[in-house]
Order: sequence, then C-alpha cells, then structure tokens
Amino acid sequence: MSVSVLAHRDLENWPLGSANSRDVALPDIALEIAGEGRKDQAGLIVEGRYLIRASDEFEVVADELIGLDHANLKLEGQRLGYSYQSPRVSGTLRIGRRPARLSAESLTVARLDRETLSAHLESHLDIQGGGARQVVIDLPEWAGEDLRFRLLDSANRIVEQLPAAPVDGRRRWTLKLDKFVRNRLSLSVDLTLTREMVTDGGSGFRLPALAVIGADRDNGYVAIEAADDQQVDVTALEQMAVDGDRSAELAEIDPIDLPTSSTVRGKGS
Repeated sequence: MSVSVLAHRDLENWPLGSANSRDVALPDIALEIAGEGRKDQAGLIVEGRYLIRASDEFEVVADELIGLDHANLKLEGQRLGYSYQSPRVSGTLRIGRRPARLSAESLTVARLDRETLSAHLESHLDIQGGGARQVVIDLPEWAGEDLRFRLLDSANRIVEQLPAAPVDGRRRWTLKLDKFVRNRLSLSVDLTLTREMVTDGGSGFRLPALAVIGADRDNGYVAIEAADDQQVDVTALEQMAVDGDRSAELAEIDPIDLPTSSTVRGKGS
C-alpha cells in the first residue's frame, strides 16, 4: 500500500527577515492501524524516505531526530535526506541565512570646473551567500554629509542611510535596504564639491574614492572628464594594503576599456 500526503503550512515571520536563525519542527509523520490494542500493529512494516529542500541562501541543520537515518536519496534539490523504518518520525530544523559574500567593482567619473569638482560614484556589487540587508560604504570625510545614495535599476529601496563619525579622515555610511538582496546590486552617489574642499594644499586636487566595507574583492576605475581646452595632469596612486605608508602608481587605460555602463570622455585609470 502506498500513501501520499500533500500539506502546506505558512510559518510565522517567514521568509527570514534577519540574519538570526530559528527552529522549525519537522512535520510529525505517524502511521497507525485502526484497532484497540498495540498487538494490531505488531506486524506493521513501514519504509519511507524523507527529503528536505532549501534555497542555497539558507543554512539548514537537523536536530533531535527520532526514527530518521541519514541517506543520500539522489533526488533533485536535496539538502538533507533520510530513510526511516518506523511508524513515527520527528525532528527539528535550525534555519539561518548563510554569511554574505560580497565583491564590488566601482567607477568614479570626475570633472573639474572653474569653481567646483563634480563626481559621480557608482559601485556594482555581487552578493552571494545569504544576501545582504545593508551595505556599508566608506568615503573621505571631506566629501561631506549632505549625500544621497540611490540604487540603480533595482526593485529594492534604501530605507535609511546613516553616516558614522569620521575616523582617520574617512566616514562610513550604512545603507539599510527594505529586504535582503542577492546577486547584483548597483548603487550610486553624486557629489558637487568646492575647489577648497578638494585641494591637496598645493596646485592639485583630490578625487573621492569609494570603498565597500566587507567586500572580498573591491576593484574599480577612475575617469577624468575635461573640456577640449583643458590641460589635465593626473597622478593616480593606490595606497598599498600591506604597507599603508607606500603607494603604487595606477596604470592608465583607454576610455574604451571603461565599464560599458557609462560613456566617458577623457582619461581613465
């Protein structure tokens, strides 16, 4: 005799809206034969398989299993598999989001006018693991606090942006999102700074550099726009991660090699 049961239960506060894990009881499967005494079940033979599927954004751990033995069921989407030979099985699942893994590619487009420096900064994030509910951006303190970040081509929203107190000349911005985001997320911010704000104390001018905190890999491009009658000398240096007191010169690239998301004229590095 074969028995098939299809059931659905909506869990409270689901899907997981935070990084905290929660325990969920496995459906309690019990098979009984009608009768008054236990001896009516003495000859009952039960064989079954128990398959657990879950999205790869979640960590799933089984606990307090009763009547279930680990088994590779070789079924599509298997995260956990069990076999059983008992008329009653039960257990608990601990479900939590995997740690987020971020990589980022940033683009800075800057133009120096007579009175101001205008800069467009954007970053394209690849978010894996359990996804991210917030993104932390690092900018120079002199970029100011009157900034407005926005998401590009996304159904998600930034519900809050919080600037922290500056540390060592840089300020971190926490961008809180309306829900967890996975895969690609693009954001941008536009800056208009006076020449006094960006001067390096001599005849040069600094460009704001954006960094994504927590990214395993964070590389980027800088493009300088200029009018035909402007002469721009660029000194492009990157502070060495191993030795913060040393800098390495950045290689200049052809503007055609800049990310295709932006059309830029001028010099790139």
